[in-house]
Amino acid sequence: MPFFKVTLIRSAIGLPEKKIGVLKALGLRKRMRTVYHDVNPATAGQLMKVKELIALSTANQKLTRRQIHEHRQPPTGFVVEKSRLVTKAEGT
Repeated sequence: MPFFKVTLIRSAIGLPEKKIGVLKALGLRKRMRTVYHDVNPATAGQLMKVKELIALSTANQKLTRRQIHEHRQPPTGFVVEKSRLVTKAEGT
């Protein structure tokens, strides 16, 4: 089942109350926050009202906030294959 992946890019400061209400209804309260909504005409209509404030794409599955955070983490750049430290039991 497809989903809309919606990210708030621009702030709603200074906008009319109707647009702020649409953002609240979509669950977008802070910038750079991502939410997922089912693809249906009602949601599409709400997204069209605030299209200049959001980044929109489609996704096949919903991701949790933890999964989004883990996806955004850069690779560590190194892998520890073997520790140089030897415990006392192994050394003797």
